[in-house]
Amino acid sequence: MIKQRLACVVIIFQLLSSCTKVDQLNAIDLDSESAPSTSNVVYISSNGNNSNSGASPEAPKKSIDTVISGKTYLLKRGDTLYFNIPKTPNATSAIEIADYGTGIAKPILSTFKKVKNTAWTNTGNVWKVNLKDTLAFTGFMNINQVDVGFIKVNEVIYGHKKFNQQTLTSQWDYFSDTQYLYVYSNQNLNSGGYKIEAACKNNIIDLSNNMTVKNIVLTGSGGHAIQGTRVSNVTLKNLDISEIGGSILAGYGSGTTRYGNGIEFWIGANNCLVEECKVSQVYDVAFTMQADANSVVSQFNNVVFKNNEAINNEQSFEFWVSSQKSGFVNCKFINNNCKNAGYGWSHAVRPNKNVAVHLLNYVWQVNASGLLIDNNLFEKAVSGYIYINDTYYQSQLFKSDNNQIKLDTGVPIEAFKQQFFIPDGGAFFLAKGLDEHSVFSVL
Repeated sequence: MIKQRLACVVIIFQLLSSCTKVDQLNAIDLDSESAPSTSNVVYISSNGNNSNSGASPEAPKKSIDTVISGKTYLLKRGDTLYFNIPKTPNATSAIEIADYGTGIAKPILSTFKKVKNTAWTNTGNVWKVNLKDTLAFTGFMNINQVDVGFIKVNEVIYGHKKFNQQTLTSQWDYFSDTQYLYVYSNQNLNSGGYKIEAACKNNIIDLSNNMTVKNIVLTGSGGHAIQGTRVSNVTLKNLDISEIGGSILAGYGSGTTRYGNGIEFWIGANNCLVEECKVSQVYDVAFTMQADANSVVSQFNNVVFKNNEAINNEQSFEFWVSSQKSGFVNCKFINNNCKNAGYGWSHAVRPNKNVAVHLLNYVWQVNASGLLIDNNLFEKAVSGYIYINDTYYQSQLFKSDNNQIKLDTGVPIEAFKQQFFIPDGGAFFLAKGLDEHSVFSVL
């Protein structure tokens, strides 16, 4: 009897042991499926070296010049890195740009060129530096574009860009050609007393399909911080974007039109989310969807901006399409805090000072009833709450409601014709069909 009981105990123990091993194997399999393969992770640090594999925090790269579909790229917290991220054509697998490490500060991805104190050549009160000479500066070393959007001197932005050397007449006026940056100064720029950085024409990140970018600071571009052209399945989260824009937009106007946005979706986008991002000190607009493609069907479908901040930009949110083949479907700008439109660095140096608004629309050729602007704070603006072209039909108008609009006394609600003043939000609604339940108040 005792032997039989012992045999039963042994059998039960073996069964339990077998089940435990199966459970352990299943757990390992599940973990291996959910965790990214270490071969698909690239670590990047300011102390890295591009001869390293980048496969571990102990052997990080210093920069990258391409991103590969299916890989994750991690930037070390607390570091400042100098490179930009190009688009990967036909990306079919997920691409992630994020952070690693335990530092408090997010990693900074910058495209500032930091001019060396000894690199300036004096020509009277005009000093010049060769931005094609990589011995003349540190920081972002790409020399393909040297059109300078703005300069930063001892952490202060100066945006008085001139278009020929002869018009440099005041302290920190600047001009750039295809090789040199010229700066007017009555002080010796080689003295060592000036830290001068140049933001040149480039995008910091060109989005790819299936891309996630999160937990990073982006700064120091004369073009856009982020641009996505006909992209799908993009998530941008918890990004800090500042000090952007001011370079020349080729092919527009007389060759002196300047530009630069925080986050731009261009000629269509599909299934894109922008959330918990902070954008400030941008030449033009913080967030935008726009298309200038008369022969192309370019729809914005399920593009959502939510829980973001736009502070001290010329505009907060811009949307326009100049093609009747394009439009907006299930797009939203919701729960965002937008403040101080026109109070950034660019307002004083731009020719069109009447568009310092929170909502901007230049061109109206599409049905935008699929765009909802709801439950946002729009506080303080130089020109007005909204700039909108009058050539539209209310039945095709976007939907805007439940917002808080706070403006200074004398600032119009509608900037295009400088009409409707707080507290007369009701008249604005009757005329435009917008913001029926929004609250208008004077600061």
